[in-house]
Parts: sequence; C-alpha cells; structure tokens
Amino acid sequence: MSNGSKDWMDEIFESYEKTGGLNDLQGKGKPIPEQSLQGDVFQSILKEANYLPPWVEQQQQIASMIIDAIKASDSGQGQLCDTLITTINNEIRQYNRACPPIMQRGLVSRETIRQKLALWTAET
Repeated sequence: MSNGSKDWMDEIFESYEKTGGLNDLQGKGKPIPEQSLQGDVFQSILKEANYLPPWVEQQQQIASMIIDAIKASDSGQGQLCDTLITTINNEIRQYNRACPPIMQRGLVSRETIRQKLALWTAET
C-alpha cells in the first residue's frame, strides 16, 4: 500500500478513476432529479437500480392476506378471519426481521385490520 490509511480497494478505485473509468457515468455533471429526492430515497434508489428487496414482495403478500381476512370477517367467517390474522402476524414478524427498522410495522387484530390495510397498501 502506498499510504497507511488506504487499502487495496481504495487503490483500485483511484486507478480506475485516473484512467477515466468514471467519465461516462449516466447523469454525470447533472443535478439529481427532483423526483429522486421525494418520498423514500432508499426505495427510489432501489427502484432505479431495478432491485426489488424481498420485503417489498412480502409487503404485497401481507396486504393481500389482510384483504382476505377483511373479506372473511365481512362474510361472517370469524374463525377463518382469526386464523388469517394469526398467519398475517407471523408474516409481519418475519417481515420486520428482514426490512430496515424504519419500515417495520405493528401486528394486526380484528379491531385494527382495516386501518392497517391502508399502511400495507400505501407502499406496494
């Protein structure tokens, strides 16, 4: 290493930069698009990179299960609704372990399921 504070990755990057490797980057020298700075910046970066984190797919599955539980409740199938809520809460626990802390969600109950649906469908 040429400098005690640099590691070999720093040297590779500097070499790449010196040989013009960063000259043809898309958007270089242009301001960051305003829509990239609105909402959840992390989500928009992932979307722009065409990467769908596993928890986003799980968000959609949980929203769908919540809809099914609401339909079961509305049609008088209380036991099915309770079974679905148990399954949903297990999925939410798994989701909370996989997603960033800021995106974690609370569990649902028969009393809160309609309000929670709005939270789960807002980002899917």
